[in-house]
Amino acid sequence: SSTPKRALSTIMADGNAPPPAAPPTDVRRLVWHRRDLRLHDNALYSNLKNDSTSSFCLSLYVINPRDFAPLPSTCLPAKWDAVRVGPHAARYLLTALSDLRTNLRSIGGELIIRIGDPVDIVPSFAREVGATEVHWNEMPGTEEADESRRVFEEICFQVDGVRVVTDMGYSLYHPDDLPPGGDAGLWRSLAHPKQKQSKKKTKTSKGSTLQCDANIGGHWPEEYGMPQHKLVDISQKRFGGMCSVMGDYRRAVRSFAKVRPTQMPPLNIIVPSSLSSGFDVGTIPTLRELYAPLLKAIADKKSKPIMGLSTDYIKSAIGYAFAHREDETTSGGETVALKRLDDYIVSGRAATADRALADVGTNDDSSKFSAHLAFGALSPRTIYERTSEAGDGAKWLISHMEMRDYFISYSLKAGSRMYRLDGADPSISHKKGRDLVWNDPSDHAGDWQCWVKGCTGFPLIDAAMKELLQTGYCSNRVRQNAASFLTKDLKLDWRAGAELFQFLLDDFCVSANWGNWAYFSGVGSDPKNRHFRSISQALRYDPHGSYVKKWHCQHLGRVQDDEALFRPWCFNIEGWPKPIVHPKTQLTYQDLERLDETGKVLAVDSCAADT
Repeated sequence: SSTPKRALSTIMADGNAPPPAAPPTDVRRLVWHRRDLRLHDNALYSNLKNDSTSSFCLSLYVINPRDFAPLPSTCLPAKWDAVRVGPHAARYLLTALSDLRTNLRSIGGELIIRIGDPVDIVPSFAREVGATEVHWNEMPGTEEADESRRVFEEICFQVDGVRVVTDMGYSLYHPDDLPPGGDAGLWRSLAHPKQKQSKKKTKTSKGSTLQCDANIGGHWPEEYGMPQHKLVDISQKRFGGMCSVMGDYRRAVRSFAKVRPTQMPPLNIIVPSSLSSGFDVGTIPTLRELYAPLLKAIADKKSKPIMGLSTDYIKSAIGYAFAHREDETTSGGETVALKRLDDYIVSGRAATADRALADVGTNDDSSKFSAHLAFGALSPRTIYERTSEAGDGAKWLISHMEMRDYFISYSLKAGSRMYRLDGADPSISHKKGRDLVWNDPSDHAGDWQCWVKGCTGFPLIDAAMKELLQTGYCSNRVRQNAASFLTKDLKLDWRAGAELFQFLLDDFCVSANWGNWAYFSGVGSDPKNRHFRSISQALRYDPHGSYVKKWHCQHLGRVQDDEALFRPWCFNIEGWPKPIVHPKTQLTYQDLERLDETGKVLAVDSCAADT
């Protein structure tokens, strides 16, 4: 911004600041959309006077080119670059924006598209259209919180008399309804009501207290809370004291808070007449336009590699996104999301789904809500309401919304510490007796490349990585196996895996992705030390090998012995890679015992049943 900056506290203290003003009666509301690309259950559109010309509303989405360009890697910033939004997620984003624009136009509104830095564009656009209110939703993530804070600062400096209203529609439970921040005792008593609570202060080891990040912990500097603004508190302090263990968090929240009812979508939106003719509403770019700068950057031999990967791999990921064919479970936007929710609930599929299968891509057992939730095209509260009406069999969806909330709260509490190699609170893993040693993936490039490209030699792991590259999706079950293999078997920096998933997933969400990676790598707050044995996992969740045959059709599509689907290296299959770790590490004790006794991992009775 070209506007000279002074501390807002100085402006307020020097006597020149205007007195607090009540919200104006002639309202021009600017809605800045972020990852909330919907009209249903969206507080940004609440309290609009739809029957009066005294309440105008314009909607804005800002595409930041920085999100699609190389940036220093979290894992290895001196050696690697990374990309914040990958091509599969961008594909979803563009279709969701198109759908939101269509839905807004159907009720008289408009979605304005601008390209640039929101910190510059949102305040200047508010001034351009004469906005008297600017509304937006907060998002998990330190960069997202910093962006929000900086936009607010610029509005305060640049635009006189504007009221800022922020909310949080990304989670199931509203932050205002959670147990008070900083009261760890209350959180514990809510999680374990029958357990006698000690009145003594809990002793903590050195460094065990999670401190707030400077400038982000408070989120809004205290002096910004001027009376005309209404700002939701998602600061680290707000989430201080929350239960670290997921099960405890869920019990505490359920016993203390209620899920707010959903809000109806606006029926009519009035756009100011002065902007209705000849106003540049902006064009939604194509996927090729978004990634042209990245493709140009990786062609420069002097540039840092993207996550240590070849240009061919990055090009292939973008190419798969270009070639992707949308269907009712993969296309983006609110319209498709609500239809998917209706179909999944009304059909009874939610109540009967076999969610343990690895091969969710060939059936309708998976809800496939994750991308819709990640971009806010579907409200978690809407899922909650519809599921509550669908009977006990579908209640697992509510559990998943609670788990998602846990990671949102975890990320808001952790701040930038969520991205540390030893986790947000290193004392947790130390207390669990875990001596975690992480290998630098750039020093173990062979193992890193094998895992990324799906060449580890283990069918389930490699199928997951191939599906992820080509579609932007794989089931939660195989994501967990892939994460376990990278962190527990190869012992590579878990953040490298998180950054790759960030680039490949179509449902990338900063809190869910980074939170889950920390959780399963052992630096999160999981009380268990999880190590997934991928062969045994395949026996349990892909017993007929349908998933691995789909993604290894060239090598495993016509094998004569089903045992080869789980141990292909023993069957001289041409072109199959040699396992990069000892196969016995991928078997549970029981399955290893069976292999030693019978020479097979498949149970004899299961083989007989299939013949």
